[in-house]
Amino acid sequence: MEIYVLQVKFDKESKVREALEEMGITVFLPKEEVILRNKSGEKTRIKPIFPQYVFVECEMTVENYRLIRSVREVVRILGAEYPEPLPDDEKKYVMLLNNGGEAVRASEIEVMADGTKKVVSGILKKYEERITFIDLRQRRAGIGLELCGKRHTIILPVRKTENSVRESLRLIRPD
Repeated sequence: MEIYVLQVKFDKESKVREALEEMGITVFLPKEEVILRNKSGEKTRIKPIFPQYVFVECEMTVENYRLIRSVREVVRILGAEYPEPLPDDEKKYVMLLNNGGEAVRASEIEVMADGTKKVVSGILKKYEERITFIDLRQRRAGIGLELCGKRHTIILPVRKTENSVRESLRLIRPD
């Protein structure tokens, strides 16, 4: 079966997923666990990796096309003139990022003594050659992927391991 990309209204990804699953259509909605920091501490939130996009796996028959378009929150099915399925290499990215329906958790990054960063675990381990940046302060890393024929930087969560070298400054006190 093919995977098609649906553009949906802002913040309606879950609603579209539920509606399409009730109709018997297989839906992929890759999500990530994000750690939000504020004055009162940290809390986690689950959010879509691709805001305003949902992926469906089906044969694009007239009946399925009408079912998908009947969901009010669906803006369009991506494609030039007609819905176009994702190429096989892009399909595997979506399946991997979907993570079996579970939210992608933060990958662990170890900071070496010379300042280099090494991915120890998590989904980034599979994409090491595609990492474009790692920002440990913001707890984010970017990977470059091509989806729907366009280059995208996908932002994923990271955290520093306990084994990492401390990145702190020593204050020298005068005697």
